[in-house]
Amino acid sequence: MLCEKCGRKINDGETFCSGCAKKRQSRENGTTADSRSAKGKFYSHSGRISPTLLIGIPILIVISVLLAFVYSYLVIYIPIFGYLNFLITPLFALSIGFASGITLYLCKSRNSLFSVFFGFLTGIIALYATWVSFEYIFINKSHDISFMKLAADPIGVWEIACKIAKTGWYSVKNAPVKGTMLWIYWGLEALLIVSGSVFMSYVFVSTSVFCELCGNWTKDHDKQLDFKYFSGDGLKERLIGHDFSFLNDITEAKDTDSEFYRITCTECSNCKKFFTLSLFRITKGLDKNGREREKKTFIFQNLLINQELFEQITGHMKPEPLENAEKSVANAKSAG
Repeated sequence: MLCEKCGRKINDGETFCSGCAKKRQSRENGTTADSRSAKGKFYSHSGRISPTLLIGIPILIVISVLLAFVYSYLVIYIPIFGYLNFLITPLFALSIGFASGITLYLCKSRNSLFSVFFGFLTGIIALYATWVSFEYIFINKSHDISFMKLAADPIGVWEIACKIAKTGWYSVKNAPVKGTMLWIYWGLEALLIVSGSVFMSYVFVSTSVFCELCGNWTKDHDKQLDFKYFSGDGLKERLIGHDFSFLNDITEAKDTDSEFYRITCTECSNCKKFFTLSLFRITKGLDKNGREREKKTFIFQNLLINQELFEQITGHMKPEPLENAEKSVANAKSAG
């Protein structure tokens, strides 16, 4: 069995990882010099926010309003609303979150905390745009109303929402949904839209690596190293210490292996001078339908390495076996 924290093999008869136990005293005494130096070996965002975001924000607002209008139109005019809307709302929330996240990414924002605030603000704007669009489409079925005047009157938007809530506007199994029940649904809808925007914005920024040398996001290397490591030495510590001699002690993982390690790398494809490395523990198992699934556990992420170490690691990364590649092509053709 492998330790999820440090990647060390736990021998039979051991109830805990001795490698981790040795560090317990250091954790109890606070942050040590070694831990501080190790922290500096990993990539972290600079915290910078690009001025180009001033251009991206108006575009994002326009996109949010258009998505809100489409969403509101579908909500009002699609039959069997009460059932299908449970699919439409999450899709709309993810769409808003994707638009927010891609805006931060394209504008090269390198601040994870700001991404949360930005996603929250985008979610609120999208939610308000949804209400304005919904009321505009709903009211225009019988009366003419100006979209811009309605959007500029948040108090009026709230009053209209209260009136709609009193009588309801749709039924489920011939029972009108109104009052408290409708407000609960609207509350859940609002929570989903805002939280979806926050989540996607944070993921886009926090999981990306930026090269400050040339001002571009790095890309994942197209190969990965799947291997088994049987030495008693802590694999995590060796990698953090840039000791890559462990490559002489590994064996290539096979498709039949249920537990192994995986190393992935990122590189700046522009300057070719910035590289990171991540280590995972992979566990294979079957889901309830009997299909094979991989569980990926982070041991550490985005360790800074130089070009020499990058080439040393990637030199051991093997391309997809020819037989698997041929199977993939054959499956793609049959699916087409």
